[in-house]
Amino acid sequence: MSGSAFRQQVRVFADRNLTPEAQSQRLAAAARAGRDELIRSGRAAPHYATWVDGRRDASEDTVKPGGAIVYRFQLLGEAAAFAMAFLRGRAPVKSGTYRDGFAYAMSAGGDGTASRYIGSRIVRRESFDPQRVGADVDEVILFNREPYSRKVDVQLVGQRRLRFEVPAGLFDDAATAVRRRFPTLTARRVYTMNFPNQWILKTGQRAGKPVESPALVIGRR
Repeated sequence: MSGSAFRQQVRVFADRNLTPEAQSQRLAAAARAGRDELIRSGRAAPHYATWVDGRRDASEDTVKPGGAIVYRFQLLGEAAAFAMAFLRGRAPVKSGTYRDGFAYAMSAGGDGTASRYIGSRIVRRESFDPQRVGADVDEVILFNREPYSRKVDVQLVGQRRLRFEVPAGLFDDAATAVRRRFPTLTARRVYTMNFPNQWILKTGQRAGKPVESPALVIGRR
């Protein structure tokens, strides 16, 4: 299954011999049965949001006769785990420090333009469970805590080219891989993202400011 959220829209033919209440009950029952079957068969994630006649989180029982019930199943967790595997697979492995420095952050209620600052919802890589990314999460951000993350990514300091054992463009390539695997998700590299306990520059024109640290932002369309 691909996409930011697999949509299953249920419409049931309205029997004119049924009362409006009975029509609504039939539609609600059909929607729930279809939803449960998708989850049971593995075609949809167990986390989802519900829209009833355009109203989010409304009960299926409130659907109007001839109305629509839409389930939006969350795929961000699966996509984030895929992206993490890609990033770690492309990371330098000499000491393993950079490869082990990746982390996740969750953003809820976003508008598709992740804040440049990552708040408190940071999840360590080893603690991340894709199945626990709820339908309220709009974006997942992946970043690396090491102060040289941007150097690994762009492999340039001014006009001077740096040499690493892996190709440049780590975060851009990860975004491309995510979009290819999950075509209805958004995925993009962010030039720099600030986060708690980030390294601070001590010299140069940017002294006192956080080091520039790229990030990968995966979101729903």
